[in-house]
Amino acid sequence: MNSVSPLEPREIFQDWVTLRIKIEKWQIRDDFAFTVRVKDNNRVDYICRINGCDWRVFASRNQQSEIQLKILHERHSCIG
Repeated sequence: MNSVSPLEPREIFQDWVTLRIKIEKWQIRDDFAFTVRVKDNNRVDYICRINGCDWRVFASRNQQSEIQLKILHERHSCIG
């Protein structure tokens, strides 16, 4: 599994779809599965499908209503 995240802390996205596509490409590259824990118009929380794994990506709207990455736990604790 490649340990280099394609995401940057505090990164800004133009829309929710752009963020999702970037995570899906990461998923394919590093061969892991994720699920959406929470999703609404103001936030999204992606987690690893393996229960108890630390991998997590959380983004929400900032004060300028931009979609901003807030939490990035890029390492999986469910492997090796």
